Amino acid sequence: LILLDCMMPILDGIGVVRALRSDPKTAGLPIILMTALPHVVPPDVQATTSALLHKPFSPGELFAAIERCLGGQGG
Repeated sequence: LILLDCMMPILDGIGVVRALRSDPKTAGLPIILMTALPHVVPPDVQATTSALLHKPFSPGELFAAIERCLGGQGG
């Protein structure tokens, strides 16, 4: 599971998602993308992430997204 902020220096989260999805070794990893600006996340990136959390979010929202991504295997 990758927790990824959308706004980062050098390579933003959108670029990271696209790079991970284009590599067969990482294409299937669950990704939770977090952003304060959900309108800037392109539909193709939204479609390939496991969850998109809008900041600010509560710890409960984060834990629920993690649980959904891990399918109850998070222990």
